[in-house]
Amino acid sequence: MRSKGLLNKETFALISRRCARARKVQEAIDSFEKIEEFGLKLESSDFYRLIDTLSKSKNVEAAQEVFDKMKKRRFEPDIKSYTILLEGWGSDQNLSRLNEVYTEMKGEGFEPDVVTYGIMVNAHCKVRKYDDAVELFREMEAKNCRPSPHVFCTLINGLGSDGRLNEALEFF
Repeated sequence: MRSKGLLNKETFALISRRCARARKVQEAIDSFEKIEEFGLKLESSDFYRLIDTLSKSKNVEAAQEVFDKMKKRRFEPDIKSYTILLEGWGSDQNLSRLNEVYTEMKGEGFEPDVVTYGIMVNAHCKVRKYDDAVELFREMEAKNCRPSPHVFCTLINGLGSDGRLNEALEFF
């Protein structure tokens, strides 16, 4: 494949994804690490793809470890990389880790955007922490970050399903 020029970043991404889904996390990471051995240059987008692949394959802890290791050695974290981790911890319904990453992100000087807030609100609603979700919504408004329809729907659905219809209507 190499001699025919068939190896590209998409090939490595596919290998990583298949390994991650098979719970072969180290093999997924190793395939990412081998990109440069084949004359391809690692970029931030490759890093995002790896942590996203690990997160979506229910390997959020591994994604966090890769993130922590890479940020010390190779990549500068940014809002996108933090958002990928937040989405992973939110999907995993691990609010403790979600809030740790959120606090770290803000401590590094990154301001949450509408996507970040949407992930945070959704994660809190999934675990029925509606008061915290509303508080995040209020923080979002205070920072002049315009909520998306998704954020409104998430709050309306969550509060409504909890029998808090009057509060849900406030977001309608």
